[in-house]
Amino acid sequence: MTTSETAVAAASESAKSHLLEESILPLLQKQRNIGSLGFVYIWIGIAVIIATFQLGATGVEAMPLPRSWRLSCSRTSRSRCS
Repeated sequence: MTTSETAVAAASESAKSHLLEESILPLLQKQRNIGSLGFVYIWIGIAVIIATFQLGATGVEAMPLPRSWRLSCSRTSRSRCS
């Protein structure tokens, strides 16, 4: 019996553990159907997403603050508003 089969058997025997299911168990090497090119595509996609979020964060940082926030900040201590 392989590791994943053992885990599936344990999951089926233990009905109270609803967090363990077959879809999140580890796979054997022969069950994996992603190739090297697919792996590269995943990493490129992750890099694009990270770059997009970084550009978005820079854009949000450059946006002016609402007037009400600046007024409340001028009435309080500057150390809390920074």
